[in-house]
Amino acid sequence: MYYEELLKEDLWGFLAYAQQNEMNWGRLKNEWWKFHKKDFKFWDGTFNKPIQTTYKISLCIPCMNRIEEVKIAISKNVEGNVDYKNFEIVLLDYNSTDGLDQWVKSEMMDYINSGLLVYYRTEEPVYWCPQHSRNVVMKLGSGDIINMIDANKFTTEGFATYINKVANQIERPAIFAKAMGKRKSKSYFRLFGRVGFFKDDFINFGGYNEELSGYGWQDRDLL
Repeated sequence: MYYEELLKEDLWGFLAYAQQNEMNWGRLKNEWWKFHKKDFKFWDGTFNKPIQTTYKISLCIPCMNRIEEVKIAISKNVEGNVDYKNFEIVLLDYNSTDGLDQWVKSEMMDYINSGLLVYYRTEEPVYWCPQHSRNVVMKLGSGDIINMIDANKFTTEGFATYINKVANQIERPAIFAKAMGKRKSKSYFRLFGRVGFFKDDFINFGGYNEELSGYGWQDRDLL
């Protein structure tokens, strides 16, 4: 009975039980997904509704000591979204010590003054925390739709335009994620470091689970 009750809980509580009892993690993850699949709705990819709203879209980048990757990411993300005007990049410097703050203030002021780049820096963290840094930068985004993206990744051309188009088609609450793998399975979504939400949905979800430790699975946990 305890096992069946755990199936109803969040994925990480269920997997913690599996770990404590030395059970097969992969098999149990699949069991949890089968149990909860009915709770998910999948957009069929059809664009059959007019675009009635031009949402403000925030691309949120948390970063600690990855200056060279950030230089490329900002350039690529600006170039790829020039066609969409209601757009911002939010960069959170998570107490970097590699000169990121100086570089932003010397090289990115045109973007900052135009509102295209919104820059924040915190000097409190000693160590990188994926969950906390994501929560902070996502909440700093002023967009109707907030998209998390790692510092070493960038969007494809026309990304913001496409996200706005999709947002006018789907029901809410919703998660924007790249499709891959077997359709209508949890592995169908490519979530690592690239995922988006309507901001008020993200707040209602409670954001990323800061009790998780280590790297990976933070995005998938929000499912």
